[in-house]
Amino acid sequence: MSLSLSQTAVARVKRPTFLVLAAAAVGLIVWFYATLPEPLREADQVANLAILLGLLGLYLFNDFRPKFASADMGDKDGYIWAAIGLAAAGLSFALPGGIAPIFALFVSISCFLRACGGILLEPESRRLLNSLFIAFSLFGALLVSLPLLDMPLRIITGRWSAQIFSWLQNDTELGFITQEGVPMLLLVVNGRPFHVAAECNGFGLLGTCLLFTAAIVFYRRVPILDTILLIIAALFVAMVGNLIRIFIIVSLAPMVGDQYMLMHEVVGTITFYGFLGLQWWLIAGFGHSPRRPDPTPEKSEA
Repeated sequence: MSLSLSQTAVARVKRPTFLVLAAAAVGLIVWFYATLPEPLREADQVANLAILLGLLGLYLFNDFRPKFASADMGDKDGYIWAAIGLAAAGLSFALPGGIAPIFALFVSISCFLRACGGILLEPESRRLLNSLFIAFSLFGALLVSLPLLDMPLRIITGRWSAQIFSWLQNDTELGFITQEGVPMLLLVVNGRPFHVAAECNGFGLLGTCLLFTAAIVFYRRVPILDTILLIIAALFVAMVGNLIRIFIIVSLAPMVGDQYMLMHEVVGTITFYGFLGLQWWLIAGFGHSPRRPDPTPEKSEA
C-alpha cells in the first residue's frame, strides 16, 4: 500500500538514523557557536550573509521541488556523509589553534546536515543537496577568514578610493591614526575625515556574490570555463560595488549634515542589493535548471 506524502515524510523523520544525525548536527552547531570568537558572533556582515544563505536555500528548494524518499529506502548516503563529518570533527581536535580547527568543525556540521538531507530526500535530490553543502561550507570558510581578511580589504578599499578621489582633483590623504590604543584607518577627502571601518571592507558583498555564484554554477552544472568567468565577475562586481558605495557616501556627506548615518545605511543597502542583483542576473544566463517538470494530467479520450 502506497503512503501519502505526509506519511512518507513522518516515516523518514522518525527513522532512528535521522534522529541521531539531526541531534549530532544540533550539538555541533551549539559547540561551534560556543567556540566562535565574539567579534564574529556580533558582525553584521556575517548575520546578513547567513540570512541570504537561507534565502538561497529556499530558492533552490523551490526551483528543484524535491520529494521525500520512500519509506523503505536505505540510509547508506547518510552513513557516508556522517562518517566524513566525524572525521572532520576529529580533525578539529588535531589541528593547531587558529581558524583551521574552527573551519574543520564547520565542515563537520555541513556533513551532518547533508547526511540528514540524504536520509529525508530521494536520491535524485543529490545535486540540490550537494549545491547547498558547497554553499554552506563556503559560508563557513568566509566566516572564519573574516578576521584575516578584514584589515587587508580595508587597506585595499581605502587605497583605491583615495586614488579615485585624487583622479577627480580632490585633496586626498589615507593613513592610520591611533585612538585609545586602537589603530584606525582614515580617508581624508578635502579636509573631511572618514573612518574606513569594518563595514567598508566590502566583505559582505564579496562573500555573498561568491557564495551565490558557487552554489548556482554547481546546481546548474555550468561549464568550467564559464564558471571561472563567473567567479571573476563576482569579484569584479563586488569590488566595483563597494567602491561606488564609498564614492557616493563620501560625495553626499557634506550635503546631509546630521543625517549622515541614515544616508550611510540607505546608500549601503541600495548598492549592496543592486550589485548583488547584477551578479544574480549574470549567473541566470548560464547553465540549465534541473527543475522538475510540472505534472500534466492525462487527457481523456472523447
